[in-house]
Amino acid sequence: MRTLKRLGALVVAGTVLFAMTGCKKKAKAHEGAKSAEELVTKVIDYINGDIKFKEVKDWIDWYGWVAYYIGDKTGIECDFPTVRAVIDDLEEGPDYIKKHHKEFAEAYEDATGDEINKKDLKKYIEYKKEIDDLTEDDEEEIYEQFREFAPYDNEFDEDNLYEREDSDFGSYSIPIDDEEYHYLEIQYYIDDGKYVCFGINYVC
Repeated sequence: MRTLKRLGALVVAGTVLFAMTGCKKKAKAHEGAKSAEELVTKVIDYINGDIKFKEVKDWIDWYGWVAYYIGDKTGIECDFPTVRAVIDDLEEGPDYIKKHHKEFAEAYEDATGDEINKKDLKKYIEYKKEIDDLTEDDEEEIYEQFREFAPYDNEFDEDNLYEREDSDFGSYSIPIDDEEYHYLEIQYYIDDGKYVCFGINYVC
């Protein structure tokens, strides 16, 4: 349950911290929606209980949260798909990453002042393993946690959309009528025209 709660709050409330403007490297292809509107509307429909999880499952990239975490903690100046591409190779070690993900490795060093190392990778690999341990039921449960204030308005409103043109990164906020939480936020990245959800959270 601890893992579910941590992964359930996949993104930290507050501003989007990715600078993500330097290195460019194509991430491995991932299924995604054709637009932000299609993505967030379907995710909302699932949270509301109107459709089955299988209809959005292939549009959710759990490893994307690890990429977000790296950017959040380091301030690395890379676009999101570049950071995301590294997640698949974390277990290969720092030397492999320096050789095969050069732009990322250089940007990581620029941001942190240190070369990517085993200690850093260990932390990211631990988060990745937690995701690997999720069953499909766990994945559904994470999203179902956000039914507390459902049903949410599924009418797409451009005013609720935040998207950085230079970063392949965006978020959509749904207002909540609650004293503690202001809105539900769905976060996604854009890779080769595909919109992929990686995070969802209540924001105070």
